[in-house]
Amino acid sequence: ALLGCVDVEACWSQSEYASVLKKNPDMPQEESESDFIFWCLRPRRLLVPLKMGGDHKIWRLEKSSLAPAQRGLQPVRWPKPLDDEKSMASPAIEKTGATAAK
Repeated sequence: ALLGCVDVEACWSQSEYASVLKKNPDMPQEESESDFIFWCLRPRRLLVPLKMGGDHKIWRLEKSSLAPAQRGLQPVRWPKPLDDEKSMASPAIEKTGATAAK
């Protein structure tokens, strides 16, 4: 099922990601065995999830479903961090290569 969408802000190799973490110690650390890390922001959820079919993690959304799905997107509301919790930090993302072509 399609639950919502995010904006992909950056894509790093594991070594690039390690470098970004060093420069941004307050950034939440993601664990992944994948060759690449996708940094995603602005999550939106669908009011009604859409049934989807396709390969693992990859789906083709029919054009006829796009506009209704976009109308059904709602911002995700996160709880405010407590005083003793670090707030989520996002790195200063350098727009180079493929990420600059957005």
